[in-house]
This record gives sequence, C-alpha cells and structure tokens, in this order.
Amino acid sequence: MCAWQTPLHAVAQLQSVEQLAQDISKSTPFEAITGVTPLMDTLAAAPEATLAERVQMIFSLDEAAQLHARSYIERFLALEPCYASERRSLWALGRGYWATVLDAYAELLGALQAEAQEGADPEQVAQVAVRMIRAGVLRAKWDAFGGSAMDGALWSRLNAAYALAIRSGAETLLVRPRADRTTETTAEREYLRALALSSLSLEQLDPMRVEVATSMVHYVLPLLELTDTPSSTSSVWVDVARLMAPARLIASPGELALPRYFCGVAAALSLQGLLDLAMAGGLPPGLPLQREGGAEVVAGVLSRMIRIWNNDAPTRRHRRLPMAGQMLVVAGFPHFLAQLLGSEANPALWQLRDASLQGIGVRLDVAELGRLKVGTLIGFKPTDGEHWCLGVVRRFKRSGWREAASCDQVTVGVEKLGAAPEVVAADDGLQPLHVFLLDPIQKNVPLRVVVPVPGPMSNQALYLVGQSKTIKLTPLDNLDFGVDFAVRTYLYTA
Repeated sequence: MCAWQTPLHAVAQLQSVEQLAQDISKSTPFEAITGVTPLMDTLAAAPEATLAERVQMIFSLDEAAQLHARSYIERFLALEPCYASERRSLWALGRGYWATVLDAYAELLGALQAEAQEGADPEQVAQVAVRMIRAGVLRAKWDAFGGSAMDGALWSRLNAAYALAIRSGAETLLVRPRADRTTETTAEREYLRALALSSLSLEQLDPMRVEVATSMVHYVLPLLELTDTPSSTSSVWVDVARLMAPARLIASPGELALPRYFCGVAAALSLQGLLDLAMAGGLPPGLPLQREGGAEVVAGVLSRMIRIWNNDAPTRRHRRLPMAGQMLVVAGFPHFLAQLLGSEANPALWQLRDASLQGIGVRLDVAELGRLKVGTLIGFKPTDGEHWCLGVVRRFKRSGWREAASCDQVTVGVEKLGAAPEVVAADDGLQPLHVFLLDPIQKNVPLRVVVPVPGPMSNQALYLVGQSKTIKLTPLDNLDFGVDFAVRTYLYTA
C-alpha cells in the first residue's frame, strides 16, 4: 500500500519518513503528484504531530517529489501548442502541485511565527523559509506559463518568509534543499532569485522563454545584488515587512521597515559577451537550447535581461491618447524587410486603441497573436498612411490563461523605434545582408542601424554597399535587442 493510501494518523505516527520517500520516488509522476498533493496539504496542519515532525514530513515529501515535479515542466515544454487540452491538464496539475506545496510551507511558517515570540530556532526558520520561497518561485513559473504575473498574494507570502528569516538572524544561514545534492543556498539568495524573475515580467514571454529566463537567472545569480540601502544603479525596491509586490525604483519610497533594493547591472554587463555570441548563432556548452534555432531564443531572453537590468526598460514619458483606427502591420525582421523590398503580399490589420509620441497600443483577439512575442520587430502604418514606421512589441496584457478562447482579447504595447526606415544593402566582411537605417548618414554623427539576429558581431565594422561607393561604419554601442534584431549605433568618419 502506498503511503498516501494509508489513514492520516497511520502516516503521521507509524509510517517512516524513509518509506514515504521510497514510495514516492518509485511511483510514476502522475501517481506522485496527484497522491502527494492532498497528503502534504493535510499533514502541514496535522494535530497529531509536533511542529518539528510536521516540518520533517513536509521536507521529505517535497524532496521526494522534486524529480516528478520537474518532469511535468519538461513534458509541458515538449508539447506543441496544438495539444491545447493536454497542455491545460499538465498546467493545472503542475501549478496545483506547487500551490499546495506553497500552502503547506505557509502553514509551517505561521507556526514558526507564533513561536518567534519565545525565540524560534534560526536553523529551522532558514530551512522553512528557503523551501517556501523556492516553492513560490516554482508556482510563479507555472503562472507565467499560463500568462499570469506574480501577484500580491504570492509576494505577501514570500515577504513573510524572508522577513521572519531576517528577524530570526537566519537569512544567510546555509541550507541544503536536497539531501542527495551538495548544493547549498540561503533565504536571501532565494528571495533575490524571486526579485530577479519578477523584474523580467515572465508572464509576457512564451513558456520556452520563461524556462530559459529562469535558467539564465540561476546562471548569473552571484552577480545580482540585494541591499538594504539604495544605490544609483538600484532598479527595484520592496518593503519586506509589508504585504506588497516589488516596485520599480523611480523616486525615494520614504520610510520603510525592512527595505530591500535590487540591482542587476553587474549581471547585465556579464551577459553582454554571451549575447554577442548568441546573436552570431552560437552558444557555449551548458546553456539551454543547444539545438538549431536555440541561439535566437536565448539571444532574445538575454537582450531582455540586459535591457531591464541596465535600467533601460522603456518608461512612458508622453501621455497616451485614445485613438480609433486601423494599422497595417508586418511582424518580424525578415517579413518587414520583404515588405519594404516589395515582395510581402498581405500585411495584417490591427485595431488601434491609443497612441503617444513613443508608440501605440492595440487590442487583438488571441487567435490573431500567432507567434508574436515580446521583442518582435514590427513595421506599421495607418491604412491611409504613406510611410512605414519601425517598432518593437514591448508588452502583452492578458486576462488569464494563455490558451484562452480565440475570441478573448489581448492588449499589445508597441514602442516606436523610428519613422520611414531605409533599407540598405550591407556587408560585415563575412556575409552580405540588409539593414534598416533609422537616421540619415552624416559624418561624425552616430547612426542607428537595425541589424538581423543572427547577424554581424557588435565589434565588427559594417560596410554599406551603394551603387556608387561603399561606406564603412565603425561600431559604437548596442542600444536595443529583440527576438530577431538588434539596434546599434555606428559612426561614419570618412
């Protein structure tokens, strides 16, 4: 008989932790997840067991189900979008499991908070806080798979766990989450991971890019900073003592009880070389998506991390005005290039919602989204306009589950990069290509150029090939990156 098929009092008093773990590890993923979920939910508040016994039991259940829970993520990512029903079932099971684990740790945390008046054991607090924050992050990953952001209710729990760790002097105590691994972590490190992922707005990415982003955050976690005082490069703040979600640091937030500030500038600088390599179509061993087309996906995620952590994420400086109308739209660098070269036949028709000097807002049916992603380059113009503009999709706003009914609508925000882009033939010394010029060519004046990804390396000269002469451009800086493009500045000096 499996452990979860025995009565609660038998499990709590007679069944050994080792036997429970063995039963779980030998079961199938479906048996483990569907069986452990109700058992963990009940044991967290079992009156038959002491707090220490409940803590150990929940730890053991959590650890034993880790591989099965991970397999659900792998299966979900491997399913094509056409298998909508199966994807929805996997999502419900995976998300539901981590929601239950988070609830179980919240129950334990409440008991520890009650003991804190008399002095809770810092080691036990560290153990619970680490695992609770990790469970919250994994639930947030499944939420992002479904197009939902980390909400205030989730952050209230993460804040409570980290705040108790701080007040108990346990935030930097080392914890080994899994007995079969030597990896150690702390409550502070896990809270920093949660802040980093929140700053990237994972809900705006497709599931594969969500997975890549979580992997890359783990890769650069030692370079991320969490401090109790702000610096000139801090981008996010939160008061851990409050039931609040992190917020972008624009002005001093005033007096706070347990303030924490996030900075990712050092990580962004470290990722720049990796981005250059990914933009050229290559990835070093050990990074995710070691397959054809994987470099472009990784490059899109890296560019988002760099842009946001460098504090270059666009902020609205001009008022948006409601505006009705229709826009002709071509999505993707190669498709817009074909449009300007005269070979694209059918631009899409988008309904305009509002506009500002910086960009436009549109509303689309879910069925119209297709493979549109945050970071997609688009060309757009009014149906009665003459000149195309160049923009990039910056954000989606969904109402819930990503695979909603085809009639459900999504708000799409597009930042305008330039008007009337010029297509020019170019060469980077290795291959011919076409680029978009966003500015007129002038000597000793920086020129913004949109190049394809994969494409020329950022430190290579670029040659514009005209009918009468060839112009050499010297690279200056990277300004922006997207799914299949980069905006760079070059200098024409001769």
